[in-house]
Amino acid sequence: VLPTGYLENIVYLQNKVQDVQLLLFESSAQDPLFSNDTLSTLNYLAGEDYLSYSVHMPLAPRIADEPEKALTNTLALLEKLQAVKKISGYTFHFDLQNGRRWEELTAPEVNELNRIYIDFFAALKREFPAAIFTLENTETPLSALDKIVRDAGIFYCADIGHLLKQGYPVEEIAERQGRIKIVHLHGCKEIDGKL
Repeated sequence: VLPTGYLENIVYLQNKVQDVQLLLFESSAQDPLFSNDTLSTLNYLAGEDYLSYSVHMPLAPRIADEPEKALTNTLALLEKLQAVKKISGYTFHFDLQNGRRWEELTAPEVNELNRIYIDFFAALKREFPAAIFTLENTETPLSALDKIVRDAGIFYCADIGHLLKQGYPVEEIAERQGRIKIVHLHGCKEIDGKL
C-alpha cells in the first residue's frame, strides 16, 4: 500500500480494515520480519479483537517444481509465525510444473500434480493442525484445485483477477463458496485491446 515496511503499512491500515495480508513473496525465515521485536509488534498492532493477519506464502521455491525444498522452507516460516497470535490463514499459489499451461497437461500429469500438493498440505497439517491453508488459482480455472482442496481438507483462495485475465469462468466461484476463505480482487480494464 505504501512504499515502506510492513509495520508502517499496518499502522496505516489498522483502522481501515479488519485483516492485513502479509506478502512474503520473497521471504525466508532469516528476514527481519521474523525478528522477535517485529513479531511482538505485529501482535501489539493487532490488539485484542480488532486486526488479524492473513499470510501469503513465498512464491519460490515453487511447490510443483521443488516440493521437498518448498516444504522445508514453509515449515521454517510457519514455525516463526507461531509467535503471531491472530493469523486468519496461509495462502499458497497453485503453480504448474515448469511453467506449463493447464490445457497442455495430460491426465497423468494432473494426477501427479494433485499428489504433490496433497502430500505437501498433509505434511503441513501434521505439524500445524489448527492452521487454515488456502490454495490460490494463479494459472488455472478454480475447478483445477477441486481434488486438492477436497482431499487435503484445505480451502480456496479465489483470485478473480487471474480468472478474468486468463479467460477462465468466474462463475466457478458460486458453486465453491462454502470452501472459499479468501477472495483476491484485481482491477481489470482494457488498454490497447488487452485486458
